[in-house]
Amino acid sequence: MGELVGRDVHPLDPYFAIVETGVSVNDLDMSITQAFDLATLQHDASFDDIQNGVVVARLAIAGDELGAGGGHSAFRLRLGRQGDTLQGVEATGDALREELFVTPEVYEAMSVLAVAEYPLEACGLMAGEPGSNRITRFFPCRNIEQSARIYTIDPVDHLRAERTAEDAGLEIRGVMHSHTHTEAFPSATDVSAAPDPHWHYLIVTLKREKPEMRTYRIVKDLIAEVTVKILR
Repeated sequence: MGELVGRDVHPLDPYFAIVETGVSVNDLDMSITQAFDLATLQHDASFDDIQNGVVVARLAIAGDELGAGGGHSAFRLRLGRQGDTLQGVEATGDALREELFVTPEVYEAMSVLAVAEYPLEACGLMAGEPGSNRITRFFPCRNIEQSARIYTIDPVDHLRAERTAEDAGLEIRGVMHSHTHTEAFPSATDVSAAPDPHWHYLIVTLKREKPEMRTYRIVKDLIAEVTVKILR
């Protein structure tokens, strides 16, 4: 595996450095599990249409071995493509015909939290009117994992956010977390931990100079991107 795709260093193999930018993940001599893990970390465009690739849960956790069994459950994962539906919304190309609207205050709060918690992953809950795609309230939460690679929302913070939202006539509509060094694309761990098919899963990446966000619907084996727009 001498030739890789971007400029990242793989979290499991620090010497697995990426030195050639013109090579696709598909061109590398590696197993589908390894290739999908690397493509997920970098959101390699060549894997945008992958269907039913079997990956091992928690691949991106330091200390695990790629493709190892050992109690890790395998699951199937694929990206949204034309003709797919999530909760009745049709996917067109790489994205759903759906938009998530966030207020400027929420957008700013999520960006600030991601930077403030660095080098650890930040997390929080997004709230809006029941059934809507308008996020008007953000609840920062503690990541009880205190990790740079995974997050778990503090159950006490989760309960407090739900009660506060309900008191205001709102409901939890999704979760935000940050990626400190990788693209804003769900990892295998993010997919396996996605608790609610009705939620939005928003990721803030700190890979570049300024925080960037993308959001997704995750339902079983389907990941589909939803467009993020700031309310004016």
